[in-house]
Amino acid sequence: MKNNAHSNHFAFCILHSRFCILDSSFSIMATKFILEVIACSVDDAVAAQSGGADRLEIISHFELGGLTPPINLVQDVVSSVKSLSAS
Repeated sequence: MKNNAHSNHFAFCILHSRFCILDSSFSIMATKFILEVIACSVDDAVAAQSGGADRLEIISHFELGGLTPPINLVQDVVSSVKSLSAS
């Protein structure tokens, strides 16, 4: 695994979704937040997962606004983190 020089750059996005549960006698409106974290390295991805991320956005070159990552980085991240889900 390569250590990315930009591994200390973290960014995150909280996505907001609403869902409604309807019953014949009541209605409940609940809000769920999804934490999506940008990862530029395997270390970033593992730290994001440890910090409670629901989703990862894997990128390269954070300093350029984020570019498509090399396939080997994606493969290394997938191999290194447990499945994340925003269920």
